[in-house]
Amino acid sequence: EKKSVTGVLSPHAGYVYSGGLAGKLFAGIRIPPTAVILGVNHRGMGRPYAIDAEREGWETPLGVAPINQELAAHIRKHCPELEASRTPFDAEHSMEVQVPFIQYLSPETSIVPIAVGTFDPAAFRRIALGLAEALKDRKDEVLLVASSDMTHYEAAASAKEKDTQALEAILRVDAATMLQRLAEYEISMCGFAPTAIMLDAAKALGASKTRLVG
Repeated sequence: EKKSVTGVLSPHAGYVYSGGLAGKLFAGIRIPPTAVILGVNHRGMGRPYAIDAEREGWETPLGVAPINQELAAHIRKHCPELEASRTPFDAEHSMEVQVPFIQYLSPETSIVPIAVGTFDPAAFRRIALGLAEALKDRKDEVLLVASSDMTHYEAAASAKEKDTQALEAILRVDAATMLQRLAEYEISMCGFAPTAIMLDAAKALGASKTRLVG
């Protein structure tokens, strides 16, 4: 039975590495009419906090996923730090790789892509609370998707040890502890910002229970 959820953390290492896990994740949930996809700005192009608010949609081999421009504008009102910009999205894969899973399972779903760079926990929290504020009065359900990989380029045993520390905090919906542990254990998780924002926004929207899919 598919679960109704507020937010998910989905990997983006490339389909050959993490596609199976992303597929299992999305197949187990009910995908609502809109998904806000929070990703990384790997190349540091454009503004540090950006929303793709003006494009019609993103095209993949499965067709065009429409951008929900109305919701994007509504989110911008509540999150003044998010600037409308295309640049951070043009050569960025972290949000793009999530889209075909959503299209395949729920072809009608529209998306709102948000790219987050720079390490600023206070800004993450402001954006998260603004996002929750923007979503809480809406009649239509919205799914928050945080795109992140965990430890990069380390032996499996070391990666598992480090990632367990981060995942334990994530499973408690505790963004502050997760960010603290990333520094303490030198965990090279790239999507810490999208994950922190998703956790705090989901918590503000009333989410408290979590499940590790894999």
